[in-house]
Amino acid sequence: MGKVLVIDDDEDFLSMIKLLLSLNNFDLDIANSGFEGLAKIDSNNYDLVLLDVMMPQMSGFDVLKMIRSNQKKFDIPVILLTAKGEKEDIIEGISLGANDYITKPFETEILIAKMKGLIKLKELQEEIKEKNKMLET
Repeated sequence: MGKVLVIDDDEDFLSMIKLLLSLNNFDLDIANSGFEGLAKIDSNNYDLVLLDVMMPQMSGFDVLKMIRSNQKKFDIPVILLTAKGEKEDIIEGISLGANDYITKPFETEILIAKMKGLIKLKELQEEIKEKNKMLET
């Protein structure tokens, strides 16, 4: 279905999301901190990142800033999946470049649908880039 990185420091949430995403045929990777997540993003190709906002040492907003500042990785779709649901938090997340902002608790079917839609969009964008390269030569 797609290679997904989940960055979250909550072990209970990670256990639940592992089960949910594996049941929906996603290829899943886990990072327990922002630093670990960024290291994995640098060394792997992901189709989507699910990112918590409230984490120690480096917030999800900081991780998102780093992803969007990386020329090679800035186009990875990112969904902020967090308990922070204040209007200001949502505005900040979207302003920093999140493709979506979903608050916990969430509706499983909605999350899966949004993930599939963003992964499909990324695939289509990559196809367009490849066709443009072919036209340039």
